[in-house]
Amino acid sequence: MHAVALDVTDPAQVAAAARACGDVTLLINNAGISRGSGFLSGPGVDAARAELETNFLAPGP
Repeated sequence: MHAVALDVTDPAQVAAAARACGDVTLLINNAGISRGSGFLSGPGVDAARAELETNFLAPGP
């Protein structure tokens, strides 16, 4: 058993992790981003996109 570092916002890393861990039947996503700012007062669109993709959309298919 070993840990796999993964940036869920990077499609290449997601694909590589899927190839390396083909026998996994349970994936626990404990990744998260918290910038400590309000959702609409964050540092920009890219930061908001990364936060949404990591915290809310990452557990997708």
